[in-house]
Amino acid sequence: MRRALVLSVLLFVLSGCESTGAGGATLSPTAPFGLTEVDMPNTEADIVAAIQSMPPVIAGRRRAGPGAISASYGEEGIMWHIGALPENDPVVAMRGMSAAEWVAHQAEHRELGEVRESDLALDGELVWFVSEDFLENLGAPPEYSGTIYVMAWAHPHGSWSFYVQTTTMEGLREMVQDFALAVAG
Repeated sequence: MRRALVLSVLLFVLSGCESTGAGGATLSPTAPFGLTEVDMPNTEADIVAAIQSMPPVIAGRRRAGPGAISASYGEEGIMWHIGALPENDPVVAMRGMSAAEWVAHQAEHRELGEVRESDLALDGELVWFVSEDFLENLGAPPEYSGTIYVMAWAHPHGSWSFYVQTTTMEGLREMVQDFALAVAG
């Protein structure tokens, strides 16, 4: 299980690395699954409260363990993951970016599939994108083959960016909707 969690976190970190692009499929923007209908939390305490109030099971996957500003779901294979990243995180801060700029940077330099400029959306008070790729394109071991979906978002003036990583589009949609419901309280 530890190996799956480490691979899950590694996949998200890799997604922010600069790249000339990996040849994955790209999803066009669709409704951001309820995120535009809630005010994004902008303090660590509010983010912790939202993530901790998410359901213990999402799409048949049980929460793997407690996390402060992140949570993992699943017991085997690639873990599904939701988390938040403050703009003062060393990876973001060393680039001198705001949370929204970090999301745009991730969209531009995807390791997990290409995101066309038109796929980076500003929808009201939300900057976001969805990406899709195959784990094999990342050099994952054979037991971790399949598709990976990533969504990242931020409020244009907020100091936190958020992300979800799953192995199904329906799972991504459900996890993001559950986060939006948790934020709405």
